[in-house]
Amino acid sequence: MSNRNRGVPPGRLLGLGIELAAVILAGTGIGYLLDVTLLKFDQPWGLIAGCFIGFAVGMANIIRISRSL
Repeated sequence: MSNRNRGVPPGRLLGLGIELAAVILAGTGIGYLLDVTLLKFDQPWGLIAGCFIGFAVGMANIIRISRSL
């Protein structure tokens, strides 16, 4: 029996991990830019919020994709 047609291909799982990391970094970067340019706060609240929002969006995307597999 061949294992090639069973399960999720490793490349797809690697792509999901990279996509999750990219979304978290993008959210964190946007939050940082909001802190520095618009809000001008001393505390990094935009950065923290951007990180959490990026994580939530990334996890929602992983759940959506995993349901279609």
